[in-house]
Amino acid sequence: MLRGDRKTFGVTAAAILIGFLPSLSIACSGRDLFKVSVTEPEKDFSGLTVSQGLAGHVWFWEGDFQPGAASGTIQPVERWIVVFPPVDSSQLTEGSQPGFFSEVQSLAVDSVRSDSTGFYQIDLPPGGFAVFVREGLEFYFNGTNSVSIQPDSVSRLHINIDYLAAW
Repeated sequence: MLRGDRKTFGVTAAAILIGFLPSLSIACSGRDLFKVSVTEPEKDFSGLTVSQGLAGHVWFWEGDFQPGAASGTIQPVERWIVVFPPVDSSQLTEGSQPGFFSEVQSLAVDSVRSDSTGFYQIDLPPGGFAVFVREGLEFYFNGTNSVSIQPDSVSRLHINIDYLAAW
């Protein structure tokens, strides 16, 4: 079990120029321009019962995570996680803002709701999948929600809902 840990991440000039700062999974190369420190909620997999499929946590990021006096919050949340076969952009109808889609033109494979700690798990067959989160009437996809399930294995996917975070 991982407890809430304080993490420090470096951000490169390339990340700033393209406006991309993935939540808690920053892979940097080159010289860091500044550091951002955040406290992660707990990642607890002790309730894992599936033997093949997907498990992880859903966290909601809100507020200011810019360098200096970052004052944002990261909270585990209850959300519906909807699993689809791999989809491409032609199968997505744009929603109210970037990362949101009003329609996914594919049949869902399955869905599950995360609990109050953000934990979710779902039985899935081997293969590739696109994982979306229901936010109101729309589907949210932050660009890193693709997963591959191997036979007799549980893949882990941590989902960050970060459309209300400022970087």
